[in-house]
Amino acid sequence: MAQIATVAAITGTGKAFAVNEQGVSRELKAGDVLQKGETIRTVGDARVELLMDDGRLMAVAPN
Repeated sequence: MAQIATVAAITGTGKAFAVNEQGVSRELKAGDVLQKGETIRTVGDARVELLMDDGRLMAVAPN
């Protein structure tokens, strides 16, 4: 799979997960790579900041 972003930070008291096309999830932490086809799911008030491959920073809000 192709990498599309790197997790720059996760803030808040919740957790964040990457979910692939088959529905398999893994808990994210700073430095993890997000692959093409994965989506982010947050629990609680977790906010995820992604460093995209083109250098842009993208924030994923809670829920």
